[in-house]
Amino acid sequence: MSADTPANNNQMARSITDVGKKVFSYTKSFLQRLILRKRMGPLQVEIDTQNELRRSVTAIPLTAIGLGGTIGE
Repeated sequence: MSADTPANNNQMARSITDVGKKVFSYTKSFLQRLILRKRMGPLQVEIDTQNELRRSVTAIPLTAIGLGGTIGE
């Protein structure tokens, strides 16, 4: 007896379709955030009010950069 019944095949096809939809949704969201830009007005106000450099790289990205440099060496 085989476990590949039409019900199992339909259920597996649905789960593959659901996974494909999730991957597409995550990819679309990632690409939208990747190309997101700030308007010039708020940027100009931010530039005018801040006279110091701010920290934008935290511990996790610094660790990743260090590991990447070590592995790539």
